[in-house]
Amino acid sequence: APSGLQAQVTGAVVLNVRRGASTQFEVLTQLQPCATVQMTGFRSADSQWVQIVTPNGQTGWVSAQYVSTGMPVSSLSTVAR
Repeated sequence: APSGLQAQVTGAVVLNVRRGASTQFEVLTQLQPCATVQMTGFRSADSQWVQIVTPNGQTGWVSAQYVSTGMPVSSLSTVAR
């Protein structure tokens, strides 16, 4: 993952990390409020999801509306859903 791409969970509840960029995908793990994670630099085509790496090394997707990325999500690269 590129350095400096960090996101922080902003919601008041745990955030699901999913296998893909949709609520249709299974939940891999959950992040606690205020958790900081590394972004991979990729987003879904509609900018609604951001790909991250969890503290335990799992790569997954989180809803962009529940993380603070410090940059426009649209500035990240897209990957096919």
